Amino acid sequence: MGDKFLIRQTKRGLIQVPIAKYTMLGEEGKEIDLEEVKKLSNSLGLTDIDLEQLFEGTKMEAKEHPDVIKNNLENAVRIAASHLKEIPDYYSRLQQMEIQAKEQTAEKISKGGPGSGRHKEGAPDFKGEISDHKRALARVNEAIARGEKGWKGEAQRIQSRINASEKDYKDYLANQKQYAGMRTAFSQIK
Repeated sequence: MGDKFLIRQTKRGLIQVPIAKYTMLGEEGKEIDLEEVKKLSNSLGLTDIDLEQLFEGTKMEAKEHPDVIKNNLENAVRIAASHLKEIPDYYSRLQQMEIQAKEQTAEKISKGGPGSGRHKEGAPDFKGEISDHKRALARVNEAIARGEKGWKGEAQRIQSRINASEKDYKDYLANQKQYAGMRTAFSQIK
């Protein structure tokens, strides 16, 4: 009997992954495989959801929410399915976004440029951070405008980050102004 394969999208392109290797460990150390997720999805009537996406989502949800899952794989399947009903390729997008974010962060840190969290003089780069958040918000708003569901919460989170960064920037400038005034006063004492 030949091996069964899944086709996976990776950073380097499409690859074949043997189903036997496509497993995850449960909290009890019990191995959970694709077939188990498939059985659960069928028993829950989730026939209209891509099985590979559901499996990826189940793994992610089990990892992210162990307190909710509590050794019950069905809970993880339900959470993953709720995301996939709104956005059919939710977990592929999430993985792609994480890869891009890691690459961009690594590049920015290596250059010390906007968004790296540091400036040439060692000061935080609030303008770069705010600008990065605004670009992300614009992309999310475009998705919302196209009618894609599930992005409103993300738009609110990004807007909160923008507001917090702008407040931090204003506080930083106020502190710098105050520090400059103190420096001037001290220099006059000498």
